[in-house]
Amino acid sequence: MLTFLTIVTCTMPSDSRMRRILAFLQLSLLRNRSPMSNAILDANKALVLAHYDAVTNRLDPDAIRAQLALDFFDHATGKRMSAEEVIAHSADMHETFAELSAVAECLVAERDIVAGRFVWRGRHRSPWRGIAPTGRHVEFRGMTFWRIRDGRISERWAEIDFVDLERQLRD
Repeated sequence: MLTFLTIVTCTMPSDSRMRRILAFLQLSLLRNRSPMSNAILDANKALVLAHYDAVTNRLDPDAIRAQLALDFFDHATGKRMSAEEVIAHSADMHETFAELSAVAECLVAERDIVAGRFVWRGRHRSPWRGIAPTGRHVEFRGMTFWRIRDGRISERWAEIDFVDLERQLRD
């Protein structure tokens, strides 16, 4: 069986963290060599897109509850998060950024991992990380990796360019 690994060169300020994430994911892919059908890979990508829709575009708590595994682990926060914690975080983001939306610029699935590059847009309407509301429309990008297990999201790794977002809010 052929196994393809994508080697990524990171040039972001947090590239050492991203390198560790990518190394972990590559090792994980090497351990789990069982092939997956295109239908499963497409279903995994559809789940991730539906999750972005539920969390960012619509804030749909019932969908979020259905999409997350009970033992969901968010590596960006370094802890397990319940669906209720994810819903609360999403509600806070919607309070902070009016008209919040996310669009996938690229989405790739390999085995049980879905990786994507996303762009978020919104209008800053309440304090965020000590920055008073500006009313500005913002756009920021990031990369997120999701592990899918039994048709639910079980893990997330995220690198979001909050430095650029803060620059937009301060300039």
